[in-house]
Amino acid sequence: MSAASTDIGPETRVAPAGAPVFAGDAPVRTIAEDRAVTTMTFDAPAAFAGARAGQFLLVSSNREGAPLLARPMSIIATDPLTISFGYQGEGTRLIAAAEPGEALHLFGPLGHPFEPLGPDALIVVEGAHFGTMLALCHERRAAGERTRVVFVTRPPDAPAGPVTAGEQDAALIAMFEPVAEVTRLAGSEVVAALAAARPAAVAAGAFDHVMGEVQAWCEREGVPGFAALQVAMPCGIGACKSCIRKFRDERYHLVCEGPIFPIAEVAFR
Repeated sequence: MSAASTDIGPETRVAPAGAPVFAGDAPVRTIAEDRAVTTMTFDAPAAFAGARAGQFLLVSSNREGAPLLARPMSIIATDPLTISFGYQGEGTRLIAAAEPGEALHLFGPLGHPFEPLGPDALIVVEGAHFGTMLALCHERRAAGERTRVVFVTRPPDAPAGPVTAGEQDAALIAMFEPVAEVTRLAGSEVVAALAAARPAAVAAGAFDHVMGEVQAWCEREGVPGFAALQVAMPCGIGACKSCIRKFRDERYHLVCEGPIFPIAEVAFR
């Protein structure tokens, strides 16, 4: 499997105010699979033309017996509209089982994207957050901006669906490598990697204990950081209330109101 070949273009980096949202069926154009990671493309409805990294859409199968709730998916690219995901439950299994030409139901784009990070940014990503961060790498590459990625690995013998975590991580890292410089390391080594890289901005989507370390480093060094929290969105629209998360202001917010937030605002510990 290869990463999406078409980037989110630099001319689309500012999300349009009052952008329309598409809700309807769209046929699958292409499907590629590698180590339980499925990449699908669609003929993009016009509403997705201005979508940016950090935004997402809801996808559901039209097959009989499909779960009522659609699954949130990060928008990897918009021309063609691209999603990549690992399947672990019935909803994602049915989506992954679609054939080229089969219509899936799409709802989006949704969410607030990343703010511009500037020319020197480092991304900290763990596998479950790969879609949002891969989209950011594509967007930055299209804008001529260099991106360094620290990919936080899991134990290679830890199960992650039909393949081991190590195998799936290898597939995801291969998707990043055409658009970013990738360093693979354990979570305990993230702070040392940040200190060595000394980026001007950080975007992070990883385990909470890693996010806490990134947050503390950004605050010590005075570096702006952004947190991607999208993996906590079961329904993607706030209806199930399962994405409620505590922030440092002692209030609870819905992750789907982001899912990108200034990292200083989130309570990770």
